[in-house]
Formats: sequence, structure tokens, C-alpha cells
Amino acid sequence: MPTPTAMDQGLRDTARAAFWQGFFQLPSMFNGIASVEPSSADQETYAWLGYAAPVREFLSQRVKQGVPQVTYTIINKLWEATVAFNYLTRKFGKNNVVSKNVAQMGGKAREHRDKLLTQILVAGVSTNGYDAQFFFDTDHAETGGAIYTTSQDNDKTSAAATGTQPTDLEFAASMRTAQSSLFSYKDGAGDPFWPGDAPTFVAMVPPVYRAVALQVANNESLTGPVANDLKGTFTVRTNPFLTAADQYFVFNTSHIQKALILQMAEEVTLEDDMTGDNQFNTKDVSFGSFACYNAGYGQWRCALSHIFS
Repeated sequence: MPTPTAMDQGLRDTARAAFWQGFFQLPSMFNGIASVEPSSADQETYAWLGYAAPVREFLSQRVKQGVPQVTYTIINKLWEATVAFNYLTRKFGKNNVVSKNVAQMGGKAREHRDKLLTQILVAGVSTNGYDAQFFFDTDHAETGGAIYTTSQDNDKTSAAATGTQPTDLEFAASMRTAQSSLFSYKDGAGDPFWPGDAPTFVAMVPPVYRAVALQVANNESLTGPVANDLKGTFTVRTNPFLTAADQYFVFNTSHIQKALILQMAEEVTLEDDMTGDNQFNTKDVSFGSFACYNAGYGQWRCALSHIFS
């Protein structure tokens, strides 16, 4: 393949630098919420979502306990975004135009993962997880030979006096319920899913709940005034991809298992068609991102949905 001209090589260098600057500009909103799992096939099946074998007294010999028979499959998808720059942009060195546009491409390539994870999260009220129940459901019961099969609930609702816009006291009440629930879940062996002191709780809220969530997370007192026992017990992440005005989510981010799965088969790359047939025919140069990944549900005991009505 012919070597790019100095003009085109300069454009390529500018575009690549801008793309990766945009890509790494913001951290993921799902750090600690979604586990990143490598993938080496078109799909991956997860059997580790079942519970671990409980410890028992050693009497005369070991008792071998099988892995719980629960599976969940995520199929990888291909993702791309491509933009073309015409000859005049290249000819007259308008690299600033290119860098700004490609930097935005980099940012979108990065944020698409958060957008995808958000879509998966919101769909959890009507989409099955590994236990063949909706990910957010009122009657989770472990299957596959589990010891503990009592129903458990991670889909909460409560009323707000002004419809879907909660007061600080109403939001605080919902947060107490969420934290208590995330503390109380049991695994398939009947043991506490989180057997330690307070885990790290994260509230992921739509922009409309940002102010009230931060008030409950940080203020010394709430309306009344009453002492705020929730101060410092959770952090708030505002997710602009959440558009519903009646729902937010709470996560236990301390557990080794995570609420969601980001399955990565191929990391994002930036490619171009310099010196190719397209450039010969049209004089345009295109830059495009490409990746292969998908997202799905992990451990429901690490997540809780709350809807106000």
C-alpha cells in the first residue's frame, strides 16, 4: 500500500491524538458496578453467578458439592462510527476541525459502553437475569439445587407526595429501604451475601434527582429539621442516560461479583482508509472506530431499583 503524503500523515497523527484524548477524558460511571470480562469467542456463558459451596465440619471425609447449575449467556456485538473529511479540509490544513470532531468521536466511543450498560440496567425490570427472573424482581428464588430458596426482592416502590418528585425525607426513606435490602440478601446457601460491615453504596440517579440525592447524601439534617442518619453512607452518580423521572438505582459496589457485566472481545481501535480506493475515487479520507463487546446482567443481589409513584 502506498505511503501517505506528508499532508495525510499529519492529518492521521492529529486525528489519532485527538481521538484518544477524547476517549480517556471521562471515567466510566459504572466503575465498581459492572465487571469487565474478557471474551475470546462470539459468546460467553457464565456459570459463576451461582453461590459458592458453604463450609461444613469435616467429620470422616470430604463431601463434594457441585457447582450450582445456573448459566447466563452474552453474545458479542460489533460497533462502529465513521466520519469522512473532504479534500479541501485536508488540502488547506484545517486540522483543528478534524481534531475537534474526532475527539468527540473518541468520547462517544468511550461513553457508548455506559449508554449500553444504562440501557441494560433500565430494561432489568422486564428482562431476565441468570435466575430466569427479571433482573429487578420481587420474587428472586435461587434455582439449580440451591439450599436457600426463599423469595427475595430487589424491585422496590414507594409513593411521593408530589407524584414522581420525592422530597428529601421521601428519598431518604427509599434509601434506608435500599441499604437494608442490600444488607439482608442471602446467597443460595442461606448465608449473608455480604457478610461484612457496611459495603460501599452507590446511588445512580437521573439528572432530575441529582439535587435531592446529594442533599440526602451530604447534609447534616433534613426537612424538619431532623438529623440525617444517611449522611456519608452512599455516594451519588448522576447518569444523563437515565431519562425516566420516577426511578433510580442503588448498588453494593464492594462485592467481588458485580451487578452488570461488560463483556469485551475487542477493544476500541481507530482506523482510516488513507491511500485506499475510496481516497483515490473521491479524494475523501475517512476515520472510523471499531470494537466488539456487549453487556448483560451479573449478580442481582448487588443492585436495587426504586420507583416513585
